[in-house]
Amino acid sequence: MMDNIERNKFKWVGPDIESGEAMARKSVTFGRDAMRRLFKNKAAGVCLVIIVLLLLLTILVPFFSPFTMNEQHLTHTNAPMGFVCTNEEQAGVVHLFGTDALGRDIFVRTWEGGRISLMIAFVAVFINFLVGVIYGGISGYMGGLVDNIMMRIVEVINGIPYLMVVILLKMVVGSSDPTGIVSLIVAYSAVGWTGMARLVRGQVVALKEQEFVIAAKALGAGSSRIIARHLLPNSLSIIIVEITLAIPSAIFTEAFLSFIGMGVTIPYCSWGSLANDGVTVFQLYPSQLWIPAICISLTMLSFNLFGDGLRDAFDPRLRR
Repeated sequence: MMDNIERNKFKWVGPDIESGEAMARKSVTFGRDAMRRLFKNKAAGVCLVIIVLLLLLTILVPFFSPFTMNEQHLTHTNAPMGFVCTNEEQAGVVHLFGTDALGRDIFVRTWEGGRISLMIAFVAVFINFLVGVIYGGISGYMGGLVDNIMMRIVEVINGIPYLMVVILLKMVVGSSDPTGIVSLIVAYSAVGWTGMARLVRGQVVALKEQEFVIAAKALGAGSSRIIARHLLPNSLSIIIVEITLAIPSAIFTEAFLSFIGMGVTIPYCSWGSLANDGVTVFQLYPSQLWIPAICISLTMLSFNLFGDGLRDAFDPRLRR
């Protein structure tokens, strides 16, 4: 039957060069691909929105609120949530979260305290990032005896109790730090950078024998240039994830210290100190404890889930 087919009904088209060389998938950079996978993670996206919303509230509410952080309304102390102010100057203004035992508006104090808590966490983690990256990068790249000595120093610092450092700093700089904020930042930064240093050191040790580092050495690049231009940028994804996961730890540490009276001092407040005030009246006015507790929990959960999403997005093994 095949012999009856006429050749003139067919024509030679040759190879399709364009379709043969076409890319099956559009080429994208590592960063853009990571962002695409991050925003496909619904939990990470929701947590990012919550983090941005919390940051905006801590920045804007103290500026636009009709009440100030320390403004007292002694005629309506421990007012419930949604209480309408009856003062002549502020008649009709609502205390959204009620007032505390001194008649201060809890809504503005919550976001003012959130601003202090987040500021302490961000500044402390940023200092840990700088110290840990520099220390870990030098240790991992130098290797040998230098690496052993530097890592033993890290182990010694890691064994110092954080609470002891805070107490010593309170005793030393207590008079020169009336807010207590500087003491918390210095104390957390003094012992909190060791985790970042170990992480960066491990990444540098794994990367320093790669071909691109050997090529840089062959071209005459110095140690500082290799660390700054080649090793650290290739470790940046893991560093970003570590920073994201370190922020909730710093927030919880600050809240714990303020809760036991070792944090920010009166009249300043943080979420931890607000929770400490709420504990004393919890049986009568439970909302005064629930509000800062929910803020702390929501912030920590959002940063942790967002950090997990970043870790998955930067993992090349999950690329598809």
